[in-house]
Amino acid sequence: MGACFSSKNRKNARTSTVMEAIISDNSSFEYTNLDKQTRLKYLNWTYLHLAVFLSQKEAVESLLRQGFDVNAQDFHGETPLHLAAVQQNELIYSLLIDAGADNSIENKKGETATFIANLNRKSFSTDLPIYSDSPTKNEEDSPAKNEEDQLFKYDTESSPGKSKRLN
Repeated sequence: MGACFSSKNRKNARTSTVMEAIISDNSSFEYTNLDKQTRLKYLNWTYLHLAVFLSQKEAVESLLRQGFDVNAQDFHGETPLHLAAVQQNELIYSLLIDAGADNSIENKKGETATFIANLNRKSFSTDLPIYSDSPTKNEEDSPAKNEEDQLFKYDTESSPGKSKRLN
């Protein structure tokens, strides 16, 4: 058999096709029968990491429906949720949280996705929504102090390691 028919080459061709579909935001691409263990070279990303990094909402939704590991960590310990936080992508951040992303996972620097989101919020803009690791009882019982507080608030006290959207 020629090299072009080896299983490794078929897997590489499939990986390239999936990557191209994610990169080009090909909404008609069928993200099915993908190997959930496939890791992209260099950063050790899953397809889900790539889709989040490229802000491809439809690809993220499809990969989540297929059961891709929402808490998979790359070489730096970053999960797809970390990448969404770095990009301040509230929509994808919410999709990941709703799919069970654990916002208490720390990267190799000891940073959670929530920490990164808050750090970026302070660095780049004052009108971005707040990401909250664990709201205090007073915050839960009282109305939001301002519009920002109301936009994006998560509860992690009810089940540690998991969070749910409060609004």
